[in-house]
Amino acid sequence: MLTKYKGIVAILFLLLIFTSISKSQCPPEVLYYRFSSNTATTTKNFAQPGSGSLNATVTGQHFGSGGEFDSCLIGTGGTTHYLNTGWSTNIGTGDWTISFWVNNIQDRNPTYLFGDQTANNFRCFFGGSAGTNNVLLRGNFQDITVTNVMPGPTVIHIVYNGTSITVYRNGIWQSSSPRSGINLSGSGPFLIGGMDNRNCLNNDGRIDEFRFYNRALSFLEIQSSWNVELNCFTGIEPKFSVPDKYGLSQNYPNPFNPSTIINFGIPKSTFVKLTVFNELGQEVALLVNDVKPAGNYDIEFDGSSFSSGVYFYKLETKDFVQTKRMTLSK
Repeated sequence: MLTKYKGIVAILFLLLIFTSISKSQCPPEVLYYRFSSNTATTTKNFAQPGSGSLNATVTGQHFGSGGEFDSCLIGTGGTTHYLNTGWSTNIGTGDWTISFWVNNIQDRNPTYLFGDQTANNFRCFFGGSAGTNNVLLRGNFQDITVTNVMPGPTVIHIVYNGTSITVYRNGIWQSSSPRSGINLSGSGPFLIGGMDNRNCLNNDGRIDEFRFYNRALSFLEIQSSWNVELNCFTGIEPKFSVPDKYGLSQNYPNPFNPSTIINFGIPKSTFVKLTVFNELGQEVALLVNDVKPAGNYDIEFDGSSFSSGVYFYKLETKDFVQTKRMTLSK
């Protein structure tokens, strides 16, 4: 009988691990920046459903190689150089997790990494009153210090579950401190790589894989994802799950300016055509025109070169055709 119970416990434990791994390897709900970009001034927010601007704007800083997996946000100093997410911080008193990779951060007494002054002056910085090689999180609560961040590279997780804040460094528990009543509500914008009128990311300082979840990640989730690239939906790569039927979802955000994401699912490998039309029925963009394996896909439509108005997007396969409406509002 004891052996039987041990077997059941082992199965449940493996199931818990599998569930945690599967969940953690999906995109964060609020912000997810890999800091890859086709231009010099914007980078896509890969979070789902995501908050703020679909494409965040960077000022002064730039994107380049040398990140956790490839590209990253690289500092240039200054006091007004940062990535503007366009997000008005609206977590409120709920749970959250913030994780990010940093390297080559220098103490500019101090160097600000991210924050939103309007959300009870919520901010994170390196050096200064944080102490040598440390990072400090500050807001309407007692300071939280993450130690031994530099020399990097280092991945930091800060987890708030409503009653405490737990810190992990490179996937390993570092500290837990009782904290309650934290309120992340503000008018924005939430900034990464600096703070307004304060010392921003130093010259050649680097941040990558900035992830903001609207929930408290478990230890197993952190263990399975802290040094793992999240590839759930980048470009037009399929997500992990395979749908059991065809589907075309409403684009998000909608209305949009200037970009939006169109999601569709196909249950088997087939030729896929995804087209955008204007109100006159004229084709204005061909987003997909190829054979795709079974999976869920997120396709970006950039309307920066189009005028405001109503557009339609149409998914066509051998066995399925559907059209939906979207609005570009500039």
